[in-house]
Amino acid sequence: MVTAQLGKLFNANLVIGDENGVSVVKRGTIDFGGEGEQAGTSRVQKYRRAKDGVWLVGNLPELSMQGWGGLTSGWPGGADKTGSDIPIAGANLDIERLTGFGQNIDALHIDAARRGDGLAAQLSGSALNGEMVWQPHGYEKGGKLSAHLLNLQWQLDSKQLKAQPDDSSLMTGSKAVEVLRPGDLPAIEFSVDDLKLSDKQIGRFELVGYPEKSDWRMRRLHITNPDGSLLGDGVWIGTPGKEQTQVNLLLDISDAGKILARSGYPNTVKSGSGKLAANLSWAGRPDEFDYATLNGTLKLDTGKGRFVKMEPGIGKLLSILSLQALPKHITLDFNDVFSEGFQFDNINGNAAIKDGVIDTQDFHIDGSSAKVTMKGSVDLIHETQDLRVRVLPTIGDSVSLIGVFAISPAVGIGSLIANKLLGNPLDKLVSFEYNVSGTWADPNVVKIVRAPAKQNNNFSE
Repeated sequence: MVTAQLGKLFNANLVIGDENGVSVVKRGTIDFGGEGEQAGTSRVQKYRRAKDGVWLVGNLPELSMQGWGGLTSGWPGGADKTGSDIPIAGANLDIERLTGFGQNIDALHIDAARRGDGLAAQLSGSALNGEMVWQPHGYEKGGKLSAHLLNLQWQLDSKQLKAQPDDSSLMTGSKAVEVLRPGDLPAIEFSVDDLKLSDKQIGRFELVGYPEKSDWRMRRLHITNPDGSLLGDGVWIGTPGKEQTQVNLLLDISDAGKILARSGYPNTVKSGSGKLAANLSWAGRPDEFDYATLNGTLKLDTGKGRFVKMEPGIGKLLSILSLQALPKHITLDFNDVFSEGFQFDNINGNAAIKDGVIDTQDFHIDGSSAKVTMKGSVDLIHETQDLRVRVLPTIGDSVSLIGVFAISPAVGIGSLIANKLLGNPLDKLVSFEYNVSGTWADPNVVKIVRAPAKQNNNFSE
C-alpha cells in the first residue's frame, strides 16, 4: 500500500503489485478534496473493495479534459503494455469547472465506471446531461468517443485554442494549454437532443467522424429544428503549415426568418422557405472561420417571404439584399417598396467566393412590387460592395405604382385592367439601373440608365 497526500488537494491510497519484474498500480483510490485518511475513509470505502483499477472520487475546483490520454493506456488491452500508467476503473466526481478544447462547463457531476476496455460516464449538470462512452480501441489513434446528451450548452472560447507558430502548447499566464490537432482527435459519434451554442438555440445535433492520418474527416453533420435542417460532410486537414477546413453543406429552409433569428439575426426576414447549398473552405480549424481565406460556391433558391425593416447595424449583409439603403440615395420614391420591408416571391442565384469576396452574375429577387437583378461583388472582409442593380417596378395589385409611368388616373385604371388581362406587359416597360459601391453601412448609389428593359442586354429578363 502506498499513500500520498498533498494538502487539501488530494489523498491517494494505492496498492502496488509486481508484473514481470515491474511495479504497477493494481487498485486504489484518489480522493480529491480530502483532508487526510480519516476525512476520506467514509467517502471512498466502497471503492477500495474493487478488485482492480483506481477510482477517482471527491470534489475538484477545476479539471481539464485535455492531457489525460495516458490514464487509459494502462487498462487491460491498452496501448501501453508496460503497466506504467494508472488503470482508471471509474470516477465519482463533483467538478466546479471543467475546461479544455475551448470549452468551460460549470457545476458538473461525473459518475463513471469501466465498460469492457473502455469507460462509460453519466454526466449531469446545468450545462449538459447524458451519457458518454470511451473505447480505446478500433482506430489507429485515439480510440472512439460516443455520446448521447439530452442537452448541451456549448460556449466556445477560441482564444484558448490558438497557439504560437511551431509550438504545441499555448501559454496563458503560467498555464500551458494543449492545442487541438485533427489527427489527435478520436473517432466520434455524438448526438445532442437540445443544443444551445453561444446563447443560440440550435436544436438537435448529430456529428459522426473519424481520424484519417493527420486529418479528421466529418462523415456526417445533421442539425434539425422546426425551422429547417442542415446536412453536411467535410474534412479538417492537419498538414503542417497547410491546415484547412473543407465543408459541403445543404440547408433545407422551412422558415428563413426563424432560422436567422436562431443564428443571432432576429427581425430581419419574415417567412421564406427554400434551399441553400454551400461548398466552402478556409485556412485553420473549423472554429477559426476566416473571411480572408474563405473560398467556395453558394446556390440559393427560396420561396415567398419578406425583408423586415432592420435597425442600423443589424444584418449588414442582409441589408444589401433587402435594398433598404436605396430610397435615401435615389430620387425615385421606392419607400413603399423597399424601406418598410420588401416582400418577395422568390430569391435565387449562384455565387463564387474567392478569398472572402463573393461574386455573382445572376442574383434575382422577384416580388409583387418589383423585380430586382444584381451582379457584381461583395467584400466580406472590408464590408464593401461593387454591384450593378436593376429595379423593374411591377404593377402587381398596387395602383400607386402607376405613378412611375406618369399617366393620369383614368388612363392608369384602364392600363391596370389591360395589364392584368394581357399578362402584365407594363411590368417590362421601364427599368431603373444603379451602381452600388462603398461600404455596407453607407453605400454610394449612382443611377446609370433608364431604358426599356428589352434594350438592356446586361441582365437577363
